[in-house]
Amino acid sequence: MINEAFADVLVEGDACGQTAIQAGLTSPLAVIIVPLPGSPPYIHRLNKIVVHGFLLAILQDSVLNPAKYSKNEARKSIMMKLLYLTDTHIRGSNPRNRTDDFPATLRAKLQEVAQIAAAEKADAILHGGDLFDLPTPELPLVADCIRILMSAEIPIYAVAGNHDMYAFSPDTLDRTMLGFLHNLGIIRLLQPGKRLYLSDDRVRIQLTGQHFHHAVDRRDPVLDYCVDKLDCDFAVHMAHGMLLNKPFFRDTPHTLIKQVAPFTEADVTLGSHAHFGYPEVRVGGKLFINPGSIVRLSHQPADINRIPRIVVLEFGPTGLAFRYIPLQSARPGREVIDLSGPDVSRAREKCIVGLAGTYEDGAIGRDLKGALDDVSEKRTVSRAVRDEALRLIDKYRRDTE
Repeated sequence: MINEAFADVLVEGDACGQTAIQAGLTSPLAVIIVPLPGSPPYIHRLNKIVVHGFLLAILQDSVLNPAKYSKNEARKSIMMKLLYLTDTHIRGSNPRNRTDDFPATLRAKLQEVAQIAAAEKADAILHGGDLFDLPTPELPLVADCIRILMSAEIPIYAVAGNHDMYAFSPDTLDRTMLGFLHNLGIIRLLQPGKRLYLSDDRVRIQLTGQHFHHAVDRRDPVLDYCVDKLDCDFAVHMAHGMLLNKPFFRDTPHTLIKQVAPFTEADVTLGSHAHFGYPEVRVGGKLFINPGSIVRLSHQPADINRIPRIVVLEFGPTGLAFRYIPLQSARPGREVIDLSGPDVSRAREKCIVGLAGTYEDGAIGRDLKGALDDVSEKRTVSRAVRDEALRLIDKYRRDTE
């Protein structure tokens, strides 16, 4: 017999009456109840019993101990879940190659991400960098997009990409929108070389991150992609750089997974920057994942033919697992990308690569901010003038895209 106490526990459900709970075992159990004659009206929408697992034991225990199967208790017993997405490139205008309303499409995708986070009962959102397309994006769109992500009501952890900062320099983040959100506590930027721990009664996860900088993929890759695992069950590392399973542009600096796999202790390395993504790679029990950008900006077949997706990572006593979730709000690439014009995105990235090389070679100097600092000091120019120069350069970049 199913009494009212059990019905109270399982009354939550979708329109079909389906309710998922966790019964303190290693895998979730799906439970749907048949309404019995004389049962309370509020469970009449539940239409049948389908239980995967120890049916009799669960039904009996849930009747005797309904609190054990409450929503909060159920959440504690499942694996810790982290939702990962990357390269959102939030911007208030349409890229030249896009034929749809890009800001509206982006809002819809982020809304879907927030809904997935809620449905999965994720413990945190991880972002792999290039949250914004420019260091100082349009405020109305920022407000909309960040409000959508915050609606998931879970922490957001991120690293900074090259588009999030000025002149490939993480030192400029304090003057960017991403740095502003970090200082407000809305998004927490992971700091290179520092460990952050996510833990509860289920599992303890070490979280580390590396921002983009002009020497990424040009210096020893161990410095950016490899970490030690200390005092945790699992180590997760995010790095914004061109970490690949194989090179796809010969003229683009990159790091191959096989170069770093022997030296990192991270159980999962989350890649970004390479918008196309690639199939997951396993090397000696270590997992390397890049789901790709959730936006498509180029003419490349690999970009046009893919469906943007995110990753749900699950960590628990029995190990780790992951699932790709394609975004249902993403239309086919050929419906949103104009193939008639030049591949602006590709040309833009080649320019960025070239500029990063001149920074590394010292042809321009430490970075644009540093160069302007030098000019300001020599000619006694105020900080306000220097900042205005950076703003105008940023505006020129935006207007010429």
